[in-house]
Amino acid sequence: MRGGYWVIHFLYPGCYFGIEPAAAMLQQGIDHVMEPEVLKERQPRFDTTDRFDLSVFGVKFDIVLARSIWSHASKGQIVTMLDGFLANSSPDAFFLTSYYPAGFWKHRDYKGDGWKGRSHQSDTPGEVHHSFRWVKKQVEARGLFVRQLPDLVFNGQHWLKICRNQAASVKVIF
Repeated sequence: MRGGYWVIHFLYPGCYFGIEPAAAMLQQGIDHVMEPEVLKERQPRFDTTDRFDLSVFGVKFDIVLARSIWSHASKGQIVTMLDGFLANSSPDAFFLTSYYPAGFWKHRDYKGDGWKGRSHQSDTPGEVHHSFRWVKKQVEARGLFVRQLPDLVFNGQHWLKICRNQAASVKVIF
């Protein structure tokens, strides 16, 4: 609920959809962070899928936000998210995601096949790094466009804007 809390307040009722596999963490956020009147008025919807499955909501998204997800996700999970964005988004949609870029010596490109860090399956902290070249190749293989947002680096995580059309990829809304 770190990001969702703020976003929910600005959206029309029924327009926030959140995925959080750690059901207990989600419930803690709902019980202790969200105001009951905001939940009632804004009617956010949540799912606890651990498959990054956007189709569970049955809607086409205009914006997908994945804050600090790719910094823990495997390449297979990122591919699943890109495919889900492509299948479950409107023509002018964009996907904002943060990640840790891989380097040559200090932060190697993650090759593992699972989530690394706290989750519904683990209490062990961890993070991963991904090559921007690999990300770009995956994005372009799906006919999408990616732009790294150079002014958006928080806690070492860089932000990417992924779009279905090239014109939208260069417009920055911040």
